[in-house]
Amino acid sequence: MHVFPLKDFDLGLSWDYNLLEVGHGRYRHNSFVDASVRYAASKRLEFSLRLTNVFNRKTYEEASFSGLDYNYYSLPLRGREAMLSVSVSF
Repeated sequence: MHVFPLKDFDLGLSWDYNLLEVGHGRYRHNSFVDASVRYAASKRLEFSLRLTNVFNRKTYEEASFSGLDYNYYSLPLRGREAMLSVSVSF
């Protein structure tokens, strides 16, 4: 979702959600949220801030089913990250 409250200002929010069975009768909710802000100060200067993994999830659990075989695994995730950028065009 992107919202443009002002002419040169942009707010963004993305959400990815899934529900998986990660064990017999055990379920895991995976929810990931990213946010961003962008401001164009002029035609040549732009500032942006992006925040990933807002809820600071540490693991992602997954399951795969093939015939009668069930495989469950957990993957480590990178923590919350922020990136500030300044763009200048000449």
